[in-house]
Amino acid sequence: MKREIPDGDGPQVEAFLTRFFGEGNDCSNEQWAPHIDPFKEYARTQPALPIVLPRYQEILDDFTMYVMARTRAEVSRTGTLITAFAGPSYCTYGQSAPAALDLNDPIDAVVHEYFPGRAFVLQTTRNRDQRKLLRGALFQMLETASMQPRRTWRPSKPIGRLIAEFEAELASGGEAGSLRVLEELQDRGGITPTNLAHLRIKRLDRLGLSDQLLASEDLPDVLLQRPPAPVYEAVLNAVQSAELEHPLSHGDLDAAFEALRTLGLALPAHLDSAVGPQALTVLLVSALGRGDLDYAATLIHGAEVRGLTSQIPSVVVEAVRIRLREQTAPAQLSPSTKLKPSANPSPVEAKMAAKVEGWLDLFKAVAEGDQAAQEVIAEAVWVAWPSVSHLDDELAGYLSTLSDSQWKECWKITAPFLESSGYDHVAPQATREFINFALTGERLSAGDLNSLYALTESYLRAAPSAAEYRDLLDELRETSDLWVSVENAKIVLDFADRLVIAACPDPNSRMNLALALLRPLSSRVSRLDPQVQSFARQLSEELELQLSWGAEGNKAGISEDYISGKGEVVLLYSLDTNVLTRVASILRRDFTGIKVHISSDKVSTSSLKEKAQNATRIVIATRCAKHAATGAITSKASPKAAITYADGSGSASLLRAAYEALSSQ
Repeated sequence: MKREIPDGDGPQVEAFLTRFFGEGNDCSNEQWAPHIDPFKEYARTQPALPIVLPRYQEILDDFTMYVMARTRAEVSRTGTLITAFAGPSYCTYGQSAPAALDLNDPIDAVVHEYFPGRAFVLQTTRNRDQRKLLRGALFQMLETASMQPRRTWRPSKPIGRLIAEFEAELASGGEAGSLRVLEELQDRGGITPTNLAHLRIKRLDRLGLSDQLLASEDLPDVLLQRPPAPVYEAVLNAVQSAELEHPLSHGDLDAAFEALRTLGLALPAHLDSAVGPQALTVLLVSALGRGDLDYAATLIHGAEVRGLTSQIPSVVVEAVRIRLREQTAPAQLSPSTKLKPSANPSPVEAKMAAKVEGWLDLFKAVAEGDQAAQEVIAEAVWVAWPSVSHLDDELAGYLSTLSDSQWKECWKITAPFLESSGYDHVAPQATREFINFALTGERLSAGDLNSLYALTESYLRAAPSAAEYRDLLDELRETSDLWVSVENAKIVLDFADRLVIAACPDPNSRMNLALALLRPLSSRVSRLDPQVQSFARQLSEELELQLSWGAEGNKAGISEDYISGKGEVVLLYSLDTNVLTRVASILRRDFTGIKVHISSDKVSTSSLKEKAQNATRIVIATRCAKHAATGAITSKASPKAAITYADGSGSASLLRAAYEALSSQ
């Protein structure tokens, strides 16, 4: 049973302290008392601060510091405090994200019980002086933070904006960012458990975690309440990956029928929204199983019109066509293969959605607060529309007329806009209007930067003129003091890297922005971890900047012997081929003993599945990625393979995730 320690809960704190300093922690010896008692006192008397405690295992001579955020909402703030007071100056590992705890370890298990997903485990060298410095830095962190006025660390953003931020993080590849917002929503309240479950399902779908999605405790209840089409599609995608892919790949349609029957979920009998090939596969198998040939014919016709039949298993397509030719009656099918249908979509919802028939209608409806727009967004009706690139000029013309209040509403549909443009379509003028609004200072918080990067990357990919390029880079530079910081170093390096990758019609503007991005990091180089320092140094050289990054040590902060001794095979997955090429090149340079494979396949292919099966470390960037690809990776990966997700879509984000994967045990 997982426990929470609310503010000021003395008995819970005492129970936790007793168990933390029990078996598995040799800090309970009397000689440690002067060093641990001050930390215990802060844990007991300062409920607004994180709990910081040392652990020592004498037989291993292993020393670690545990820093635990008391609530989910405080995780991000706790990480910032650790970076500010300890960071890479005193830590060798653990300061960048909450730890993956070992439940077989007695102390890790206790920490997980009380602080699930909220504990940082900080390590340093075996040098006793360095251990003392780490302990002292964290105690100074507590002393300093305790002198600040008590205030809530919870954001003041409205729930609607947080939900929109969650969707935008998913669309722009912000894996950790989407989790952070999800936890904020859970901690804040104001959102129903059902809607929270919808968000979790959509996130698991994007990450390709089919087994986790289908194992969700609240999934049966969610399906019985007829969720929005995107949630249905997420579930259908997971069913295809986890339950149907194996039998259908062997041409066994009867086994697929049995798998659906055994699964026992209230899957939709009819889904009118335009869904992808994985969901279509499940709907077709379901329709065949219950003998609904009219619906099967409708689905096949829609797939043919959209050019998706080649992505549906041939055994399913052929079975539908054969039965349609034979006009097999439903009564002739075996009763064991008939599947229970669920409710049809509401006619009222369909009528409301019909009022918004395209992107321009949608933006107008959103700007004016029309309820019909909310239905289109919730049901993802826009998925069936042509890309935003088809009416770029018209859409940009309308967006340029919006007031600030109207733009605040339209920014909430950044996620659909990014999904529609993707990597294959470009809507540079409309994209520029989104960037214009963000750079007014309205959308430059940490939660918005992945979206701003994705918009900037898309705009630069459209090869703007020299004047347009200069204007954008100058505006980014003028606002850089609002968002460039050590805490945002990863995304800052993504922006700097894009200056290297993108065509450069104005070198002076590129130089000025590069300095604005990298100089603040250079001036605080001691607070950067080795991976960030290494990549920042490389970018400085490529951009011909004269910046100091300290002594050049191990470029990745990871031992070559540690990596090469394991014979690592790394799979990098992203739809941005430029990023894939750069990161693969850096990894091969830094670690000569590893193999690096890359993939940008948009769907499940034999090549992608083979690479996933052979990889010992897998790194995934999810921006614009579909479950068909990420699901294939996670389902085919070896149980021993470490899978890490990039929190963003740039080179720095993917590289940091790769280093994290390589350094994991």
